[in-house]
Amino acid sequence: MLETALTIWETATKFHDAYKRVNTIIFGDKKEQYLQQIATDMTDLKVHIEKLSDTLLYAVNLDGIRAAQQPGYINDLREIRQLLEPLQQALEQPLLSSAIMTAPPQLESKPPRQVLTYISPLEYVTIPLFDDPDNWVPALFQENGEYFVGWQLQARLSRQFGCEYQAQWLPNQNQLPPEQRGEGRIIIENGKIQDIFEQERERQAALAKQQVLAEQKAKKQQAALAKQKVLAEQKAKKQQAELAQQQAKEKRSQASTSYRYIDNGDGTVTDTRSGLIWLKNANCFGEQNWKTAMQSAAKLADGQCGLSDGSKAGDWRLPTKEEWKAMIDTKYRTPVISNAAGTDKWQEGDTFSGVQASTYWSSTAYASDTGYAWNVYLGGGGVFLVFKTNMNYYVWPLRGGH
Repeated sequence: MLETALTIWETATKFHDAYKRVNTIIFGDKKEQYLQQIATDMTDLKVHIEKLSDTLLYAVNLDGIRAAQQPGYINDLREIRQLLEPLQQALEQPLLSSAIMTAPPQLESKPPRQVLTYISPLEYVTIPLFDDPDNWVPALFQENGEYFVGWQLQARLSRQFGCEYQAQWLPNQNQLPPEQRGEGRIIIENGKIQDIFEQERERQAALAKQQVLAEQKAKKQQAALAKQKVLAEQKAKKQQAELAQQQAKEKRSQASTSYRYIDNGDGTVTDTRSGLIWLKNANCFGEQNWKTAMQSAAKLADGQCGLSDGSKAGDWRLPTKEEWKAMIDTKYRTPVISNAAGTDKWQEGDTFSGVQASTYWSSTAYASDTGYAWNVYLGGGGVFLVFKTNMNYYVWPLRGGH
């Protein structure tokens, strides 16, 4: 693992314009160890370190190289990152860099290739085998748009360029302008490391938690609004139903003075002439023999055949022969039943439903022979006797009367 001082030395395309910057870099996987060492060695100093990326740390106010004259520091974090990233990517290791400063005037007349040895492209950087490796330092420089690394003795570099290499990083008064200060900072003060990254992670976690809570609150509010909407719709439907019932009631009340048949809206129809209440569905049971028809009518109750009138078993029965005679209207044929207004023949869709122009049972047995019962033919209006057990006819119950 290489852990040493490295000079950043950038040249322009022309050697006589060579200028540029020097600093010290530690690269390797011991970032936390070095941070802790800085905190231990510099308990009386506030150290400002910027996080340029996940793999680049930049110590703003620390130097590993001291120039012969007052240095001018490079405080553009974007420029510093552009200098460090190629080296970090070539080495594929994290970097911790001290403050980058402009180089002393001596560099302006000394192109790197005149003073460095063992030069290799940055992407193929190698560490030469030296007898005294601790006295040699690598130097990074740029030439014609490409980066190279060369090596030289610390003493020679110090003599030629007026740079003093330190055994450890030294503090300086360098400060970033306010517009260059980022959110990612490490502050070392009084021997303690304050990791702004961790604070930022905590802040992000708090924001994420707030967002989750806000989303949960929004979902609850949406659910509450949806529930309110459902309740409002149910209330509106109920009001509409009540209004429809009231209108139907008023219509029946108005019709009761002139209409013969009034639809009660509960599966029943009232004959205003007789006062009898008929089942609206005239074909709920189909054709049956007389005994079964009597039983079907007697068992009829609310919830059957479209009924919602609250009736119970025993309330309904078959019409008598006389009630049938009062029901039929011989002015009409097939069937001999009038419409609700009593102005024309019944048709499907009028007050009753399922009326058959066929034979229906009555409850009246023949007085002279109870084995026979009366029936009515709604196709023409005739009333006939028939043996109870021989024939199956339609069933049309009613209630009231007697």
